[in-house]
Amino acid sequence: SANSAPRQVAVVGQMRQTRVISVNYANRQARVFWRQVPGAAGYELEVAEDEFFRQVRNSLSLPDTHATLALTPDKTWYVRVRALGGPLTVSEFGAGELVRIPTP
Repeated sequence: SANSAPRQVAVVGQMRQTRVISVNYANRQARVFWRQVPGAAGYELEVAEDEFFRQVRNSLSLPDTHATLALTPDKTWYVRVRALGGPLTVSEFGAGELVRIPTP
């Protein structure tokens, strides 16, 4: 027969992209801030060892537009963030930002 069974399709919604706007350093930690996205229920922050995010070391779900990270000092890290609106609504990740905690 030319008819096939109906299939359920999920459409992923798009949200406005966010990006890291500043990184502050204090007490061997990095405090990362990013732009708020209207309608976002939270944010996902990725921490990677490379600028292409092939070696992601941590992925955090956060309710606010900032995070405090305790990372290995004197090592280059990269962070990026995206908005989460719900199970099927996310933004693309923003550009990666270099983070380097100085050796005390």
